[in-house]
Amino acid sequence: MTTSRQHWDDVAPYIGSEWMSRRALIASSGMTSGNVQRGLNWGRDQGVIEEGFERNGARVVSRYRLRLQRGSDTV
Repeated sequence: MTTSRQHWDDVAPYIGSEWMSRRALIASSGMTSGNVQRGLNWGRDQGVIEEGFERNGARVVSRYRLRLQRGSDTV
């Protein structure tokens, strides 16, 4: 059985410091929607990424990016 950590390891290389939608992460990673979401949930729960929201007409779209460490150039 695949763990959420393994999904995170698969999706992490596609997440950068710029906000990205889940749809963009699915397209760039080639992973299924569910596996991308599991990876994002793990990253968010571990404090590795931040989740933001953007209004797109009547819809609200989640955006994700790596959480930058304060006082350091590394992520």
